Amino acid sequence: GKQLPIGSENAASKEEMILEFLMDWDLYGLPYRHFIIDEGQDFYSDHLQAIHEIANKKKGCFYVFYDSYQFVQGTEYPEWLDRTDCRLVLSKNCRNTHEIAITSSRPLRIDEEKIKMLQDMQMPIGAIKPSFYSTYENSEMLLLLTKLIDNYLSMGISTDSIVVLSLAS
Repeated sequence: GKQLPIGSENAASKEEMILEFLMDWDLYGLPYRHFIIDEGQDFYSDHLQAIHEIANKKKGCFYVFYDSYQFVQGTEYPEWLDRTDCRLVLSKNCRNTHEIAITSSRPLRIDEEKIKMLQDMQMPIGAIKPSFYSTYENSEMLLLLTKLIDNYLSMGISTDSIVVLSLAS
């Protein structure tokens, strides 16, 4: 019911303001006692720890769906993840073709045994092997994308079957 006093501050001060709010949750009348967080790797570890403590104090539930291979917030693997009451590790990639899983895993330096497990998966019929490209200039990226998309279109692939994944907007 109360808006956080967050404006155009830098990321570090916003992170601190959010943490202060979570520490003073009772002053803000936070009505929730159960928390389900998807893409937990995108949250700051301190924020998740604070939410977990709120759930405990309110005798609620706290669930986090977390992919350590997509960890982008911070520089250290969060210790709380290894101390959870119940931890289920999914060892099979169910969302992507195995080719996408292998391609997206390479830049992350995932250990060879896990990549071997992905390579043992069957690739769906008709799937095209994805490619990973890295560019530094927008103009270079646009030229590369134009060339790749033109190539896929000439192969008879429709535009609604072409997907471009990027680390930036």
